[in-house]
Amino acid sequence: MNLSIKAKLGATFTLVFALFAFTIWSSIRELNTRNSDYELLVEHDIPELLLIESLVASSLEVRTKVAEILIGLPNAPANHIPDLLERLEMLEANVNGLIEKIRETASPETIEKLDEFELQSAAAYSMAEQIIKSEMSGDGDSANRNFHSAHREMTENLRVLLLEVHDSVHDALVVRVETETQDFYWERNKLLVLSAIAILGQLYHAERRLPLIEPDAFLMLLVLLGGLLLVYYLPS
Repeated sequence: MNLSIKAKLGATFTLVFALFAFTIWSSIRELNTRNSDYELLVEHDIPELLLIESLVASSLEVRTKVAEILIGLPNAPANHIPDLLERLEMLEANVNGLIEKIRETASPETIEKLDEFELQSAAAYSMAEQIIKSEMSGDGDSANRNFHSAHREMTENLRVLLLEVHDSVHDALVVRVETETQDFYWERNKLLVLSAIAILGQLYHAERRLPLIEPDAFLMLLVLLGGLLLVYYLPS
């Protein structure tokens, strides 16, 4: 079947334009995906990390309040100890609230660590209550002994466990940010190159032609096909 030059040029132009349009569309779609992923990082992963840091601080503050009760203050007001006890209960409630918030969006691995932390935290708080009761009943030696041995060890175990959770979430966040950034730069640069070639093709037309090849169209075709191959064969 013999086609006229006009038909061949029309078919070639249609093919190149279709490939160009599809590549531009796929790049824009990928950029939208990267944008959605960035929003997820900001709305989900970073707040989760901040909640874990708050959990670390609240857990350590529980021990601080127990220490303040044990130390006592000369000439302290009558409501000093009751206020500390109330603050201690608020801290424990805050710890439990933070755990539940983290559970809502945490990964299965993080939830498993939170379960372990919750059990150890309950044991540490029970020990804190026991220490306070011993102190209030006049058995200061027993209270101080438990505070500086068992309760300190429990608190340190809680701190180490939470730091493991924090580091795990942080490392995963760093990897995701690096991956999303690389994908974003690739799609952005691909759009810039394709647009530049299309504009140059309109502004510059070489008078000399290679046999069977128009240099601008051939370059555009190579870039389009290369972009499609990278989109579908490289891992995301």
